[in-house]
Amino acid sequence: MKVLWISPTIGKRFGGPSSTVTNGLIAENRGGMDSDLVTTIGPGEEIKDGDPARRLLDAGVDVRFFKRVGPAYRGEAWGLSPSLAFWLARNIRKYDVVHLQYVWCITSILGAMFGRVAGVPVVVTPHESLTDFDIKVASRHPLLRMMKRVLRHFYLALSDQFILMSKLEEDDTRSGDVPVRIISHAVLEHRVAEEVPRSDPGSGLKIAFLGRNIEKKGIHHIIQAVARKPDGSRKLKIAGPPGTSAFRSEMDRLILDLGVGEWVEWVGYVEDRATYLRAADVLAMPSVYEGFGMVSAEAMCVGVPVVVPAKSGVAEIVSECEAGIVMDESSAENLDRAFSELEESPSVRRNLGLHGLWAANSRLTFDVFARNTQRVYEELLHKSA
Repeated sequence: MKVLWISPTIGKRFGGPSSTVTNGLIAENRGGMDSDLVTTIGPGEEIKDGDPARRLLDAGVDVRFFKRVGPAYRGEAWGLSPSLAFWLARNIRKYDVVHLQYVWCITSILGAMFGRVAGVPVVVTPHESLTDFDIKVASRHPLLRMMKRVLRHFYLALSDQFILMSKLEEDDTRSGDVPVRIISHAVLEHRVAEEVPRSDPGSGLKIAFLGRNIEKKGIHHIIQAVARKPDGSRKLKIAGPPGTSAFRSEMDRLILDLGVGEWVEWVGYVEDRATYLRAADVLAMPSVYEGFGMVSAEAMCVGVPVVVPAKSGVAEIVSECEAGIVMDESSAENLDRAFSELEESPSVRRNLGLHGLWAANSRLTFDVFARNTQRVYEELLHKSA
């Protein structure tokens, strides 16, 4: 079975989604599918060690890069590339299924159009972009909201299948007549032994954050929760692609005002996410909203308990498998209560970590993902036969 994944970018700055695309493609190829990727690359941009693109190439995945045009950031987000459009028009019929990644981008718009004209089934993984949250809340400009509503109707008309990440995303997505399948991301490459990191006695609570440094991620809540333990026993490391200078300045002012400068460390982008997470006692993900929450799943894969909000797709797995603490909503108060519970009992942390490992081994492996997506593709091909 030949499957064409289409993504505007797999650049590092886009954080979790780049990892999910990379993992998914490797998983499908290992699962016996012939899954290729077309994406864009900036003028003069080079593929370096540690890049998602390098992982794909090293894994033997067929990746075609097309030069993009337009402003650096927006051009990357939208995948603006005339050469990619011409290639799709000529080659899309060679594939059995087209799998679009993201929706607010030129690459997916073209993939949906060309796929429909060619009679190739179109599968869409929107990465929460078709949710009411993304359209009504995250999109602050009225013109942008209107444009997204129009594009949502476009995808409802041209898509054959949605693959969503969680029940939360399904409930918040108006899928119309398009069938939906919930498939958690491919996170764990190989099954792992049930071992969890051990804390050094008397070292306090080591808290990790990993994600884009933006307002939506709730970093300010973690900083405020750290300040609620004035003895300095809570240590926070903040890692991930840097946000704007204005956001960083705002967080630095908060850290200064609360007097927690000695306890908070900005790490920046980390290449080895697993090693970074293993060094923590807990991963905090107090986002306003997450259709899934890749970093929490990654923490579970290394036996680290997580604190997540109910408005995150991964909360379903965390709650069912008792792999962490699910907050009713993201706030400094709720984080403080969660941290206090974990501080009081290292055995609780250990049990949560073990449950997370079990969940990862049973529900988040590359094998599970590949079996589930292959089933979706085969059902679509059977219907169109």
